[in-house]
Amino acid sequence: MSDQVTAIVRARVLPINVDDYRRATLELSAQCNGFSGYCGTRIVEPRNEGDEWVTIFSFNNYENYETWINSEDRSQGVKVLDSLADGETAREQIHGLHYWFEPDTKAGRSWPPSWRMAAVAFVAIFPLSFYLAPAVRNQMPNHPLVASVLAIASVTCVMSYVSLPLAVRIFRRWL
Repeated sequence: MSDQVTAIVRARVLPINVDDYRRATLELSAQCNGFSGYCGTRIVEPRNEGDEWVTIFSFNNYENYETWINSEDRSQGVKVLDSLADGETAREQIHGLHYWFEPDTKAGRSWPPSWRMAAVAFVAIFPLSFYLAPAVRNQMPNHPLVASVLAIASVTCVMSYVSLPLAVRIFRRWL
């Protein structure tokens, strides 16, 4: 399986534990750098005291994600985070681009506004549509249908694995 895998951790943290939770989350994120296929971490701190913290870990494929999930580093980091959480910590994993298309209906979920997600997606897709798609089509001028299919496939693949993750990383504070 080659789809990107995103692990989402949601937890409520008592005000007295906030600094320790932030530090432990950053430490676990830093440890991820030692794992193959690690694409980044996004930490969304709650706007209001008592709301959920959301931490998103991304890996380029399931095999690399599974290596991290089964690691002692992750196990120890999760124990620390769980000890600082107020109640049970919720965990889920999402494959591929599902992160972008999951409904905003799950209780406690704090997603960026749709218009911001759309703006970041536009930034990620526009250069590919403007430069990559015509370049692919120019290679096959006598086969417009095949060229269009290959251009769309190329844009989709590059967007999924390169430009969208990069755009999300660049604009993570704004999102």
